Amino acid sequence: ISRSISKLPKDIVDLLFNSCAFICAEEECMAFHIPKALTDGKYLIFFNFNFWENGEMSRDFKIAHETAHAFLDHQPSHDDKIKAEQNQVADSTACEWLKKHYNKEQLKQYCYPETA
Repeated sequence: ISRSISKLPKDIVDLLFNSCAFICAEEECMAFHIPKALTDGKYLIFFNFNFWENGEMSRDFKIAHETAHAFLDHQPSHDDKIKAEQNQVADSTACEWLKKHYNKEQLKQYCYPETA
């Protein structure tokens, strides 16, 4: 996780160390976050054990994506449209943060066309 975090902008790294906790759990989904409003001021970012098997770029993107949800203070929603919009913004933000470590072609698989 620390290698992936080191690729993020300094102000985002500060947010992570001050406001977030990473948890590895045996869950069906690959990664998700719980907003600080539900956890006494800390964002919780969960990853399952399979997360480690998908390669460095995939890990970097997932950490950046879930961190973007925290940075943007996304709140849980049952509305699929809102969830999709939040995920698109988190994808775009993650890609922006990682673009100095990966080229446009590499990021294309994770970013929406307007951000890659």
